[in-house]
Amino acid sequence: MSNFVSLLFRAGVLPLALGLCTPWTLAQPQPNAPAAAQQGKDSAKKSAKDIETAKALAIQKRRAQAARRYQEGLAHEKAGSDKAALKAFLEAGEAGHGPAQKKLSEIYDRGNSAVKRDYETSVIWYDRARAQGVKFPKPLAPIRGR
Repeated sequence: MSNFVSLLFRAGVLPLALGLCTPWTLAQPQPNAPAAAQQGKDSAKKSAKDIETAKALAIQKRRAQAARRYQEGLAHEKAGSDKAALKAFLEAGEAGHGPAQKKLSEIYDRGNSAVKRDYETSVIWYDRARAQGVKFPKPLAPIRGR
């Protein structure tokens, strides 16, 4: 009988039956459980930091591309290619480049060979440029007496 009890005890049945332990305590003990938990927290912090770094790099890359497209637009405009300039300014403006948005506002305000004058679209680009912090000259005061 003693061998039977010993066998039940080793198998974990007797302590469980007597309420001396719970089923999950029968699992293999993890000697480094606190260290593993800390390592999991550290890796979560690292991955969050890596995500933030990746986002910041993506934003920098997008800004650099927008600035490059703006410069290309200026070159196209100087060469007299209004369509190519408009396309470059639109890409840069949609990417959030303030000077390109200002330029689009001016293009739509006056119109050119690539686009007709459109005050509504001009105001939309004007507002976007203003939101980016681009400064616009103040309008002239009306002349009195005319």
